[in-house]
Amino acid sequence: MDLSAALGGDLTALSRATGVDQHRALAQLSHGLQVAVPSYLGLAITIVTSGQPVTLAANREKATEVIDVRASLHFSLALLTTSDPMSTLTVYAGRAGAFVDLAADLGWLVTPAGTDVQLDRHLSVRPADGDPTLADFSSVNQAAGVLIAAGFGVADAYAELRARAERTGCSTAEAARQVLAPQSDGDT
Repeated sequence: MDLSAALGGDLTALSRATGVDQHRALAQLSHGLQVAVPSYLGLAITIVTSGQPVTLAANREKATEVIDVRASLHFSLALLTTSDPMSTLTVYAGRAGAFVDLAADLGWLVTPAGTDVQLDRHLSVRPADGDPTLADFSSVNQAAGVLIAAGFGVADAYAELRARAERTGCSTAEAARQVLAPQSDGDT
């Protein structure tokens, strides 16, 4: 499995924050998928905290190679954990039908209708460019803290960051970095 430097950094930061070795957890999950599904290609986990999504992706192929996805399984992590319902796991495989049995078992275990388990609806791997990183998430939370210290309520601080991003046509993370810039300038 190819762990990019950015993913490695994100996993290290998550490990410090959660007290759980995220490298090991991701490696175990990936290894289990490789054993269960020989054509396994990779996965993407989107974790939503305080309304902010952070996507981590790991692929078996080199980051420079095109990934030919023929099967996918996508579901909310809330089916298995106490995660935010918008947090998801998507796994990819190179052989059509690779996740049919797993999807059926997962759908049967967590929901009789299987409506929360999506089979083969995510056949393209989202590009990492433009996905919020853990550093972006951290910037948003730090900027919200600055706004809260300036008198905003918690929800209002996050709403203000989204509004600033919309007004300036940038991402929420970029708007957060703009809020943090004056604090950084004072540190030098």
